[in-house]
Amino acid sequence: MSKRVGLYLGENFVSSVVLEGRRIISFFKMNLSHLRKSDEQNLDEVTLWELAISKSLKEVKAEGGVFVSLADKDFIFRIFQLPRMNKKEIASALTYGMADSLPFKIEELMCDYRYITNHKLKKLEVSFLGIKTSLYNKYKDIFFNMDINVLNIEPSAISLVRLVKLMPAMREAKNFALLDVSNEEAYITFFYKDLPVFNRYLKMLEDKSKDGTDKLLEEVRISLRYFQREFRWQSLDTLVIICDSNLKDILSSLKDMEMEILLFTPLDIVNRDDINVSHLKAYGVALSGKLPYNFNPKLKEIKPQPTSFPKTTFDLSSLNFKLIGIISVLGILFCFGLNAFLGNLLFNKEVDLKRKEESLQLPEFIKNSSLEEINSFYQEKERKLLSLKNRFAQIVRISPFLQRLPSILTEGLWLDTIDFKLLEGKANLSISGYVFLINPAKEKMSFDKFVSNLRGSEEFKKIFSQIELKSTERIDMRGRNVLRFLINLY
Repeated sequence: MSKRVGLYLGENFVSSVVLEGRRIISFFKMNLSHLRKSDEQNLDEVTLWELAISKSLKEVKAEGGVFVSLADKDFIFRIFQLPRMNKKEIASALTYGMADSLPFKIEELMCDYRYITNHKLKKLEVSFLGIKTSLYNKYKDIFFNMDINVLNIEPSAISLVRLVKLMPAMREAKNFALLDVSNEEAYITFFYKDLPVFNRYLKMLEDKSKDGTDKLLEEVRISLRYFQREFRWQSLDTLVIICDSNLKDILSSLKDMEMEILLFTPLDIVNRDDINVSHLKAYGVALSGKLPYNFNPKLKEIKPQPTSFPKTTFDLSSLNFKLIGIISVLGILFCFGLNAFLGNLLFNKEVDLKRKEESLQLPEFIKNSSLEEINSFYQEKERKLLSLKNRFAQIVRISPFLQRLPSILTEGLWLDTIDFKLLEGKANLSISGYVFLINPAKEKMSFDKFVSNLRGSEEFKKIFSQIELKSTERIDMRGRNVLRFLINLY
């Protein structure tokens, strides 16, 4: 029986398993923190990942290709609707359908999607997941440098759902939230008709006291309320919890939610109590294509399709060359006549202009300059005046948007600089600012909401057509870790 190798790259660790059929024959987990403590050469982050992956695969005696599961925080999950169309047209429509739903351009993502037909609405409901190409290539480069053959890469939520759908209690569930909690990390992902539509990273607190766990549970409740508010058209019937065995009692307190709660540990799923949730993610990805879950992502680039037009051809045999020749001769004679007429008219105008110039008291500059120099001088003045008028008009035009801007700021977000420019006659606004809410996941959601507010603003739509995310980074500000962003509106 052939063996399969699954690998999960968590926030700060690597978990690996080797399967024979569906049976786990070996597993291991390597924390990067252990390598950092023993690192005497101050190795860079990429090298530490390579060491952790190498040691993990060596411990489980892995051979051949590897299936890889990545932390959900690296991915974007979205759902949107399209008119009914054939399969070949969907890829082209994605570029336009996702424009208002993503903080990045679709050309910057490695992605995949699945869709279902809503016969009642006569629309396609598309479940989309993507990862920034630069981040995807970072992981691919790590494996390439280690000469490891990666068979597939997917988000860990997909890896877990593949296992969860095996459970008898979950076979009929279609609209549910999946909460996975380990001692290191926690994520919640929402599924509609078995397809992922939205996810959120919940920072796992090191404090396992009652206050610490209460904060985590409250984050879960906030996430559920947010989904029910923002996705009113989708029902949420079940909350599925997968957690390490030592967290089962803590998470049981979520039973007060107004929905069905199903809680599983690794013991329930694979009948083993010596592994944790991170091993389940590696286990789930290793079974990619082997279990009856209908979404096995194959990440790829989706590029806008150029619009093509049919070439127009002419049948030259149908043309009357004699008639064309007569028309050409008449056209030439007409041009000669028109040229003579205009020449006489221009001469008379010049004579009249000279008489008027002599009767005027002209400035010395004009008297001592040729007509061409005077025309050039005033044309330059007119050009500068027109430029000033255009700039003033753009500033006046943009003022309603600037008045509206403070009212669409989101929680914890403030602006640092607003730089207005005219590029090729079009308004260009550069906005930088910060978000601070202590919780990085909340900060990211607040920033995404701010971008969404901008897109939905009527004042924005009257002036701009695009929002470009130039950069986001985490920086230290007065001892606080904040999210700094820079966006362009044009």
